[in-house]
Amino acid sequence: MDSTLVVPLITGSGVAGVFCVLFVTGIIHSDRELRRETARCATLEAALKEKDAALADANARADAAVRASELIADAFTEARRRRGTAPGRGHGN
Repeated sequence: MDSTLVVPLITGSGVAGVFCVLFVTGIIHSDRELRRETARCATLEAALKEKDAALADANARADAAVRASELIADAFTEARRRRGTAPGRGHGN
């Protein structure tokens, strides 16, 4: 073989071999894989935003429940005070 044919053949094969190794090991990806991962990231971001909104709603409901329980406790305390049965004074104490 002529050396002018061997050198480009070896060089071309080496470059192709390097790309094959990089592709197989996952260092480089095809366009299809890139589009799939981009779509997956968009789906995950949307799910994260939905979760954040749900957590904010749950937090608001929890705050409202705490406030309602405080109002109920205040109402019972006021009712006991008006009846003269403050905690520790009524019901056989």
